[in-house]
Amino acid sequence: MILVLLTTLIQTFPKPQISIPKPTPIDPMISVLEVDLMREYRKTPTSHFGTNLTSQELRGLRKLQATREILRISVGDKDGAFVVMSRDLDKALTSSALTDDSIYERSSFKCFTQKCQILKATVKSVLCRRWNTKTASRFWTNYAEVPTYYSLIKTHKLDRSTDPLEIDLSTIKTRPIVSSCGGPSDRISWLLVKLLSPLLSYVGAHIVNSSEFIDAIKQCRVPDSACYVSYDAVSLYTSINNDAAIKTLLQLLECHSKEVNMCGFCAEDFETLVKATLACNIFRFNNDFYAQKRCLAMGIRIAPLLAIVYLDHIEKASLTNGIILYKRYIDDVFVIGSSHSELRSTLTNLNSMDVNIKFTVEEPSRDGFLPFLNTKGRFCNEKADIRWYRKPSSRISYFIHEAHIPRT
Repeated sequence: MILVLLTTLIQTFPKPQISIPKPTPIDPMISVLEVDLMREYRKTPTSHFGTNLTSQELRGLRKLQATREILRISVGDKDGAFVVMSRDLDKALTSSALTDDSIYERSSFKCFTQKCQILKATVKSVLCRRWNTKTASRFWTNYAEVPTYYSLIKTHKLDRSTDPLEIDLSTIKTRPIVSSCGGPSDRISWLLVKLLSPLLSYVGAHIVNSSEFIDAIKQCRVPDSACYVSYDAVSLYTSINNDAAIKTLLQLLECHSKEVNMCGFCAEDFETLVKATLACNIFRFNNDFYAQKRCLAMGIRIAPLLAIVYLDHIEKASLTNGIILYKRYIDDVFVIGSSHSELRSTLTNLNSMDVNIKFTVEEPSRDGFLPFLNTKGRFCNEKADIRWYRKPSSRISYFIHEAHIPRT
């Protein structure tokens, strides 16, 4: 069974080099077909495709393409808004976030190299005890990319009534992302997620998308006297203690070790690998190196799994008997209680479990609808009315550079 699972893992993981297949008898015929197709393609006159953009929109698009060196074109956090800002503004926002010395500190390429070597040695030591060297070598990187830090603008938290030209820099909220694609911990983090993600089926509140949320709502009988709100964990990733999250993960693994195929690894192996993965925490921004001193970094594959499991630990000690439904997508919670007092008690319990993790609450609007993920719902006569929903801030957002230059 372990051999079958290992083979499946290897087949799904991208190979570090290109494998050229052996020639087959049909190859010459395919080559002839390719030549004929290219000959016919060249005979066909060049087609002119129309555009659905106006002349003014086309001019604007050309201007954006011509200003790539001074503008950063991105999307907003969560709502997918189209964000255009100057690179100077982008650097100012990110530099401001990196000044938090409780989370970040300056580092160097030398430290990055040392961290990579430590991680590689740890991964090699653990994996080679269970697998052969050729298989184990698929999960460390000899020439790793330096992870890159970037920010996503939380456009859904901007005041829609404010003119973009008048937006104050301090009011712009961002979500920090450390892109670890191709980084030193990317491959081993991928393996850890593959092996440990089955544990999420034992996290009762966890949902993976809106469809699961809707199914849970439809299966729930909600009395007319019930109340419902949503909770949101504030800055979850940068509020979680790594050691506490790892401890919680190991406790869950110990409870369900017989139900999860561990591929021959033990809990100590997972603890060693997760700690080494999180310790390799150096990234780069604007050609400067930084290290994340504590908490989880968004962009590391293992981070969402640790966050989900750790919040489950908090929730199990916080929920009261009056909670009818409690579903969570990472840090967003939809909860139905038998009364307002039950919801308030649950919120108080959640906020008292960890001094660094706090939840905010959102109540239904006047029409009874409460947004959650990309849906909104309300309950009438014990029936759920669920509709698709997009945040009102899902609109084009322009941040003009001149608006953030002090005027003399």
